[in-house]
Amino acid sequence: EVTQWVGVAKNAATLAGTAAQALATVTSGFLQSPYFLYRVETNKLDSSNGRLKYDGLSMANRLSYLLTGGPPSPDLLTSATSGKLDTADGVGAAAAPLLTSTGLADRMTAFFSEYAQGPQVLQISKSAAFPSFNDALKNSMFQGLQLFLKNIVAAANADVRSFYDSDQTFVDANLAALYGVKAPASGFGQVKLDSSTGRAGILGQAAVLAGQSESDRTSPTRRG
Repeated sequence: EVTQWVGVAKNAATLAGTAAQALATVTSGFLQSPYFLYRVETNKLDSSNGRLKYDGLSMANRLSYLLTGGPPSPDLLTSATSGKLDTADGVGAAAAPLLTSTGLADRMTAFFSEYAQGPQVLQISKSAAFPSFNDALKNSMFQGLQLFLKNIVAAANADVRSFYDSDQTFVDANLAALYGVKAPASGFGQVKLDSSTGRAGILGQAAVLAGQSESDRTSPTRRG
């Protein structure tokens, strides 16, 4: 990359006759490069199973941005180039120290919230058929979802299956009646949902159900 962009600068300087124009051309090139605009990932065919497999550098990027929110460390890049990220065990070993990074729970909560399109509940509106649906309730739905997700991510011996089958959720005074539980004395409190409610995991969360419905009716299609 260095060789490539130095070559661009030299060519621009030769054609324009000024160092300033060379720097402007290189800067413009940087900002238009797909490697600047996107996190480019590459793969190749794994001859052992006939499937595409991420190369080491791509896996290092995926691990680092997911778990730390930033680019790979020198140690992780070394693991990538040495082939340590070519196996599942190697990826697990490389991920272990990243799981202690500051803000991990918040990043993973944001990941699952985006996956479930949680913020969408803040943008929707309901018809007069739902008179109790207001901004305060929408905010409570979203906050309850965030707490639900963070509890799963940060729980001891966390199990990703809880994302789908957990009987736990968080409610405040706005949400308690909706879930059919007693409201906490203040703020949000964690509650267990009875199986008779038909609610479980992410698909039982008010934020997801409300966010994936129409203004005047439910939408099994969108929820599905």
